[in-house]
Amino acid sequence: MLNALKRADKDVTYVELPMGDHYLSLYANRLRFLQEIETLLGNSI
Repeated sequence: MLNALKRADKDVTYVELPMGDHYLSLYANRLRFLQEIETLLGNSI
């Protein structure tokens, strides 16, 4: 997906969370996720 978006010349930020899961079980991962969402929304709205 990342490569396809880059080939399509889309603005994309890839974030990989160490030991991440779908539930954002680790506090540090949950915090990073929310910070990235805040940045995304701040740039989009």
